[in-house]
Amino acid sequence: MACALLLATPALAAAEPIALCADGIPDDLLLEMRLELVARGHQVSLACSHQGWTVGIDSASLAEVWVWAHHGDGRRRRSRIPRSLDAVDGRALGIAAATVLSEEDHAPADPSESHERERDPIETEPVDDPDPEADPEPVDPETAELPTVRSSRALTPDTVVFLGGAGTFGHLEERHGGGGTLFAIGRHLRATVRLDAGVVATGARGRALLGAWVGLTRVWRPAAVRWLEVGAALRYAQDIVLDGNGARIGVGAETHVALQRKLPIGGRLFWRLSAAPLIALRDGPRIAAEAVLSFGMVITP
Repeated sequence: MACALLLATPALAAAEPIALCADGIPDDLLLEMRLELVARGHQVSLACSHQGWTVGIDSASLAEVWVWAHHGDGRRRRSRIPRSLDAVDGRALGIAAATVLSEEDHAPADPSESHERERDPIETEPVDDPDPEADPEPVDPETAELPTVRSSRALTPDTVVFLGGAGTFGHLEERHGGGGTLFAIGRHLRATVRLDAGVVATGARGRALLGAWVGLTRVWRPAAVRWLEVGAALRYAQDIVLDGNGARIGVGAETHVALQRKLPIGGRLFWRLSAAPLIALRDGPRIAAEAVLSFGMVITP
């Protein structure tokens, strides 16, 4: 890295200074992002305002990170990386920022025009086995639809997997409860909206409790290391008593609240509480209910 910085010294002298806004960027990613910009010929200072270009990130969620560039004359540019902030590397952020800055060179010279028209965001594309020492390929603005942002990691839309233990309690034809496991998978339809599906299997003496759900979840990120979720789903519940009389079945609408927290060593923990009023279907419809409390790990690709 030191050699790269020395080789870049002639370019640095002629480069327009830029400011890098550290708001919302973890320290380790900030260092990588700054070095990537320096290696590409930019003079970088840490600030959130500048007469020239200022770059930074915002709208970081489980599904995406936006890299932005604002100029003192009002010009604006953004690039979308469809990847969670704790799953992307600083080098990818730096390359995205450098690409945004180079693309803005082709924007209209009249500041009023560029202020009125913000160009479409760039979505990054995965690249296999990139050469970390190679310079980015020049982009022809007349022929290229979107420039490719190269990274040492594949940048793909976010999918999350939940694995953990669960406790079930409720009433179908009689009171029941038990402990077991939970598995769920979610796919982001938008940055803050996720489609979820999951199963839970618990057991107690003389009975097995099964459940499944599919629904939508709204995600907020009130802090850099925490996520809050509220959702609704269609739920199926089954209470199998090992007495030869068959299974008790219930269906209904479920609501849930959940909390995720990022660990200092990597990965996330989750807590989830769901409750569902149900209609028990055996021997005629009756009102029933069931709740599930779960705790475990969140896995992201």
